[in-house]
Amino acid sequence: MQHSLVYNKREPLFISLGTHCETAFQIKRYTRNNEAYFFDWLITRKDSYKSLFLNNNEIFKSNNWEISKDYLKVEDKSSKLLFQHEFKVINNTSNHIDPGSIENHLPLASAKFKYLKNKTLNAIKNTDNVYLVRKENFDNIELAWNRIRHIHELFSPLNKNINIILTSNKIKEEVIKGKFLIVKNKISSSWEGNNESWNRVFKLAIAHGS
Repeated sequence: MQHSLVYNKREPLFISLGTHCETAFQIKRYTRNNEAYFFDWLITRKDSYKSLFLNNNEIFKSNNWEISKDYLKVEDKSSKLLFQHEFKVINNTSNHIDPGSIENHLPLASAKFKYLKNKTLNAIKNTDNVYLVRKENFDNIELAWNRIRHIHELFSPLNKNINIILTSNKIKEEVIKGKFLIVKNKISSSWEGNNESWNRVFKLAIAHGS
């Protein structure tokens, strides 16, 4: 499936790499750009963002998934991604996913995420001023830099000018080195995050980006 999105090379494009829905929510709130990308509403643990480079046939294979003990998430075993909003729930009160509906939904989910995968790769490749944004819980600056190095290693072949933003509630030291930013983010009691703190993240990124 092809999409007709035209990329504005002059405007900054922020794309979420996880780890939770908060990152995508804040990007859409701040930029008012509601375009959907692959990781927007997924739980992207550890380095599961590298799933963007999996073969299309590796995602959503039959019987290659596991439902969480609380019945709120489905793990795709190939990608290690957790899907909390993709599958049919038993009822809206509990939000428990219906295990019996998962296999039947896999072809539709596969088609949807193949499309989003290609759309995200094309957006990164064809936008001059692109920012990959990820929120972690690192309190160690070296771990944060290791994450940035890994993201850069994976995605820079698509676009050598990518900007990478890593934000954490726990980091004690902020660092800005060219296109790489490690920025502190305030703790919020809401899953959406702290708007004021995220505004600062985006403004810093634009000020020091491409």
